[in-house]
Amino acid sequence: MNESVQPVLQEMLEETRRQNRRLRGITVFLAVMVALSVCAFAYLYYQVNTLAPEFKSLMQQTQTAMKQSQGVMEDMDTVLGQLDTITAQLARADLEGVVEKLNGIDLETLNGSIRSLYQIVEPLSRLFGGGKQ
Repeated sequence: MNESVQPVLQEMLEETRRQNRRLRGITVFLAVMVALSVCAFAYLYYQVNTLAPEFKSLMQQTQTAMKQSQGVMEDMDTVLGQLDTITAQLARADLEGVVEKLNGIDLETLNGSIRSLYQIVEPLSRLFGGGKQ
């Protein structure tokens, strides 16, 4: 029985050696992956620590710009309000000027001038064939 067990044991030994070689390959692969992961993590950590101050500075600049733009918008609102007031005052002054001019017209004199013009133009109109015959 010893001789019949010998080939089985030999085969089991060979199979164990093949499995050990595969396990060593897997172990080396995993060790390389862990090393690459550690390197990638270290690189990312370095980048984050390098970029964090720049990002913080950029955020502060953005906040400052936003505050300044808010001040500009408030100033624009003030200017637009003043412009509306000035426009309304000018329009009122223009209308008051027009009303004063209309009130200053002497309607009797205007009607007299229109009658005189009509008296001059009517004979000319008849002469050239227009108007009443």
